[in-house]
Amino acid sequence: LLVIATPVWAWKPAPAANAIVAGLTGCEGKKAVICTTYCNNPGECIPLLRQRLENRGVRVLGEAGFSRLESEDPHKRNELISMIIRAYQADD
Repeated sequence: LLVIATPVWAWKPAPAANAIVAGLTGCEGKKAVICTTYCNNPGECIPLLRQRLENRGVRVLGEAGFSRLESEDPHKRNELISMIIRAYQADD
């Protein structure tokens, strides 16, 4: 299971997240959960990251975006943890 989290940079995934996805090898058929944090607007970060992973053969089973305030909310964090657990337990 891949869990990739990135801050939003100019409404897109941060360059480091793009480099991680570009550098993945042997990832076809793997499961992933993606997450982003943002100040004002998540822009196209999640859809772009999802597409880049899917182009590499990764199945994105969950995605979440958190504003600054939401990232401090324990309930929102627990939702993300539950999403990761469900993705991990999902049948291949």
